[in-house]
Amino acid sequence: MYLKKLSLLLVFCLVSSFTLAKNQSFDLSTAKPVGSSDSQAIKNLLVTSKIAGMCGAFKQLVEFQNYAKVENGMNFITDFLNSEGVRLGYENAVQLMEQCVRITNQYGEISKSFN
Repeated sequence: MYLKKLSLLLVFCLVSSFTLAKNQSFDLSTAKPVGSSDSQAIKNLLVTSKIAGMCGAFKQLVEFQNYAKVENGMNFITDFLNSEGVRLGYENAVQLMEQCVRITNQYGEISKSFN
């Protein structure tokens, strides 16, 4: 049951449209967190970009599995995401995916400020 719920959550989080969930206020004209220094803003942009890319790769894993239907593929993806979540300091893949939603939304908002 846990695996099924996690798989559904992954598909929902990674494939569906994300709702905006900001935890930090950004000045979108400068793409800086409010009250931050230039060097901190650059670090935030780099880290946000890197994590958003990692989350995009996770999304591609799920999309590939949905298309290819590799035997036990979703089990592999679930195990992989759980281990990545733990490696990155989260308790499980669900917490990791929650961060992916937040960071991906943050990245989208920052990207819009450059258009």
